[in-house]
This record gives sequence, structure tokens and C-alpha cells, in this order.
Amino acid sequence: MKMHPKDALAAQFFLNILVTDPMSSTYILEGNNPWQFAVEFIYRIYSCGLTDFAFDVLTKSEQSPNTTYDGIEDFCYHLSITDPDDFESIIWIDANIILTPFGRKLMEAYFRDLDNWDTEINIPFIEKLEDIFTEHGLEWDLENPKFPVVGNSEYL
Repeated sequence: MKMHPKDALAAQFFLNILVTDPMSSTYILEGNNPWQFAVEFIYRIYSCGLTDFAFDVLTKSEQSPNTTYDGIEDFCYHLSITDPDDFESIIWIDANIILTPFGRKLMEAYFRDLDNWDTEINIPFIEKLEDIFTEHGLEWDLENPKFPVVGNSEYL
């Protein structure tokens, strides 16, 4: 397991919540280095086909220029430069994340009989998640983030 234990618990908690409810990006601000973890995790779970957005946030629209982006990289770049504490910006709260059928299948396979997913790390699940990231060329590595966060926040 390459993820920090706090990150692993945050990852499985967030994905388990998505089984029943769409959630905004702000709910993944957990873990060892919450802001950095959130940006990198969102990028990977979307890029690997585990999640999608409840509305098309990744296609830039003239009607909604402040809430739409030119793809996942643009979205995650804006997450990385937007302080999660900045309540003037809605990027962290507006785009609801949902599980894809692939994501649901993964969650069902690893959490069917596990009741304490909110307090105990499911190591086989985290290892499978890390394998999925690696298969997509997105190996988990917070030491060398794809989208380094910018700024000073309580989330740093």
C-alpha cells in the first residue's frame, strides 16, 4: 500500500459515500495532506473511469464560464489554485461527483460484507485502487503531485 493510511481511509470513505449519494469535491478534503490529496485523488478516480460528474463540468460553456472547465486537467488545475477555504469560489462545492458503473462494481466487490469501512482500511481494496491507478499510468505519488497546490490554507 503506497497511500498514507489517512489518505487510504479518506479514499475508501469518499467512494463508499458515493455509492448512495453524489458528493462535491469538498467532501474529499481529508487525509494526511487534505488539499493535495483531494486534487490528486479526484484526478485519478475520474481519469480511471471510476467516477464522473453529475453535470458536464468538464466542457467549457459560455453560459457558465465560472463553473465549467476544459477537461479534467483544467478542473484539477483550478482546484489546485483555489483555496478550499475560499467560499467566494464554488469549484469545491458545485461539481457533484458520482460513481460510474465501473466504480459501483468495484465498491460492491470490496465492500459487500464490510461494515466498518469508515474506520478500518480495507487493504485489498486500496491495493486494487492503486493497481487501477498504475494501469492507467497514474501511479499514486503525493511526493511528486501532478497538480501541486498553490497558496496557504488550513488544508495544506
